[in-house]
Amino acid sequence: MSALVDRPGLKKKSASQPAQAVPAAVQQQTRDKQIPKASSAGLFVIGSVGFPVFAVAQSGDLEKVSQICHVCVMGSHANSTEEINSYLESLWLERGLAENTLSAYRRDLTDTANLLQTLGINQISAAGEGDLLEVLNDRDKRQLSPRSTARWLSTLKGFYRHLVLQQKIVVDPTYQIHHPKLGRTLPSALSTDQVEALLDAPDVDTPLGLRDRAMLEILYASGLRITELVTLELTNVNQRQGVIRVTGKGNKERLVPTGEAALDWLARYLHDARPELLPAGGPMLFPSRRGR
Repeated sequence: MSALVDRPGLKKKSASQPAQAVPAAVQQQTRDKQIPKASSAGLFVIGSVGFPVFAVAQSGDLEKVSQICHVCVMGSHANSTEEINSYLESLWLERGLAENTLSAYRRDLTDTANLLQTLGINQISAAGEGDLLEVLNDRDKRQLSPRSTARWLSTLKGFYRHLVLQQKIVVDPTYQIHHPKLGRTLPSALSTDQVEALLDAPDVDTPLGLRDRAMLEILYASGLRITELVTLELTNVNQRQGVIRVTGKGNKERLVPTGEAALDWLARYLHDARPELLPAGGPMLFPSRRGR
């Protein structure tokens, strides 16, 4: 195995150190390909896949390469074309997408390639706008949801933009194909009886139950996010003015008014339950079962 490309700030291994053996997982995948080596572009190359040298050099462990190959090489579908593989490798290198996301892209592109083959088109890059409209029509016949079709079309648009940038095609066949309109679904709301049942669920005769009732009352009265509620501190509550100072998204603070019923339950909780849950004291308004 050749040495890694020299980069400023990277430690070189001494010549006396024995070379690390290539992991079995990598050997299996590179049997008919090149053994991993360093390229002049500063990428650790396995087959057609390049990995940044610093990621391997910092780890000092070729097992990292084995794990990466599992996502980008070993996960190749039998019916996937080299064009799909190249696009997914590029996405992983440039955007660091998760394995599940790459798998979803691969599934959409592979299904499209398979459908195009039934139309006599062996390469997905050779498809025209009319061919892709045929695939879109097939999806409509299968009664797939508009949201699923929108995701599929987004995948295709990204794929063909990649081919245009790589100068493998001249015209993007998806350019004139528009996303389906997605209707906005209204959030479901609890009925009055459901809300009352929820508020009455905790056993207020126990410290934890009293804490839960106070949390539910504040949540219902103020409309806080869950993360905002559980991270409240004692100093964030002004019981006299009936407001709560909340730090939300973007580290922005706002004052939220709270109803009298919620303040009453909060006062009862602070007096009867919190001292038992947090005997040593602390800033958290609603500590966990372990006092954190």
